[in-house]
Amino acid sequence: MLRIFTVSVISFLSFFPIYMFVTEVCGLNDDFGAVVAIALAIIAVPAVLLKLWKEKPSPEVIPVNVNDPVMKEFVEKSRKQIDRLIEGLEEEKKEAYVKFPYRFGGEIEHVWGTAHYIKDGYVIVSLDSSPVGDLPEEVYGRLKIKLEEIEDWMLVDTDEQHSVGMRVFKILCQPNSLID
Repeated sequence: MLRIFTVSVISFLSFFPIYMFVTEVCGLNDDFGAVVAIALAIIAVPAVLLKLWKEKPSPEVIPVNVNDPVMKEFVEKSRKQIDRLIEGLEEEKKEAYVKFPYRFGGEIEHVWGTAHYIKDGYVIVSLDSSPVGDLPEEVYGRLKIKLEEIEDWMLVDTDEQHSVGMRVFKILCQPNSLID
């Protein structure tokens, strides 16, 4: 949210310097200069800022029945391709995220975490998404999650921002975008 707000403010404030540049330096008349300045401030400035200022994925909280047969099918598909996650982590060219169940104050929640490495059948993760309930203090460090407990995963190519995995999240957001 802060990112979008900041980009909007910078875009708005960039109109006058752009306007002065295109009319005074480039020699455009006032009317055409204003049109060019508006176009650059509304389109070009945000596009450049958003391209330069990247954020890691932050899936929103989506209430889902984990016992739903469709959900179970997609969790199973995700688990079957866990080798792709392991390869991506070992390459060290991709950022890895995993979704897993975790008990917060007596309630099990399904949260996303950044996967750092795999050791002895466990994924070492840092919590990325906040639970719906209270966050106990003991979760601020890294967690050890069994590979078998991973429900979903995604790899993000740090160079081109392409992602793979994300079976459950993709099917909820874009039913036709599933990778087989």
